Amino acid sequence: MLKYLLIGACALATTTAAHAEGLKLSGSLGVASQGTSKGLGQTDGDPQYTGIVEVAAKSGLYAGLKVFNIYANGGHTNENHSYVGYKGKKGDYSYNVFVLYRVQDNAPNGYDNDIYEFDATVSRKFGDTTVKGRLIMSPDGFGAAERADWYEIGVAQKLNGKWNASAALATRQTENAPDYLAWNYGVTYAVTDKLSADLRYYDTDHHERGERYEGRTIFGLVHKF
Repeated sequence: MLKYLLIGACALATTTAAHAEGLKLSGSLGVASQGTSKGLGQTDGDPQYTGIVEVAAKSGLYAGLKVFNIYANGGHTNENHSYVGYKGKKGDYSYNVFVLYRVQDNAPNGYDNDIYEFDATVSRKFGDTTVKGRLIMSPDGFGAAERADWYEIGVAQKLNGKWNASAALATRQTENAPDYLAWNYGVTYAVTDKLSADLRYYDTDHHERGERYEGRTIFGLVHKF
């Protein structure tokens, strides 16, 4: 029942935003040389294309829909996200919390292809430097994976009006699936007010588990509207 309420809330919010006072409709289109999720390869080395549409209220509440291509269960397919959240500030700290429903298309019979995630990020700025902590909890994972938690710390440095550098370190703790450490670092360049480019290196501490766990350098472009 929760997933239908969540999807319905996202769809209703995004389709009525343009007609409602105090709501802002936005979105983005992205392309990357390949895809990742929580530090692991997600597209078998192929490019990834992403579309997002989101509506936000002045109060800090927001809802959105996201779709992108992945490689799962031996074939190419799509993953769809619907989410509802709240973001704001408390003193020197900014926070963003949301619940996310994820679905992978064309899953084989018996494969657990939909999950919920509860995501919370707290950050603080120190001049041109931002530090953050993030927690993602899922009561059940894709496939045979059970409860899965993601703990991440990160730092971002504004270099000038166009360039930013950032890095993050995280650990994935999962029942009935491998645990691992993951990290990334890279730079982001503001090509225009709406177009950004990102060059980033991703890696984990368990290359012996296969290609998904190996290091990779990814170039991506995101255009906001």
